[in-house]
Amino acid sequence: MFTVNLLFSQGIDFKSLKFDEALAQTEAENRLIFIDFDTEWCDPCKKLAKGPFKEPKNGEFYNKNFINLKLDAEKEGIAEAK
Repeated sequence: MFTVNLLFSQGIDFKSLKFDEALAQTEAENRLIFIDFDTEWCDPCKKLAKGPFKEPKNGEFYNKNFINLKLDAEKEGIAEAK
């Protein structure tokens, strides 16, 4: 129980998966995908990463209900962003 609480207290756990891998995982775990599209130059994205995405309550909800991905909309997430 302590390990689970420690994981959730870290905020949203963004997985290092490709989109097709995340889709396969959603079917296996019966969860949806939450994607944070960001870019290197996006100040609001940086604020989300340092603020709301780090909050324990947000982490608890999103980690339980979603496969969480962070994709750069100008690099590996171009097709998904379109």
